[in-house]
Amino acid sequence: STPAGYFQHVMDQIVSFGYVAQGLGGLKPWILYEPRNSTTPDPPCVRAMSMEPCSLKAPLSACQAQTIKISPFVRYCEDRITGIKLVDDD
Repeated sequence: STPAGYFQHVMDQIVSFGYVAQGLGGLKPWILYEPRNSTTPDPPCVRAMSMEPCSLKAPLSACQAQTIKISPFVRYCEDRITGIKLVDDD
């Protein structure tokens, strides 16, 4: 896989390059919340729970045992309720 192929995998219209660049640098990126009804969220941004990018659509699992094993390391994304991301359980 080429670096360009990796960026295409983790980036789309919603995810910015800054988010990906901070994650690749081993940093937890800042997530800026989207305004709703012309209102600025409070707080307007938060530090991500991990450096991993958000998978905007959770993959389907054919085996419940696999899902149970990985569940301590998977959380819903901070800014996308349908997305999931890997986290360190510490």
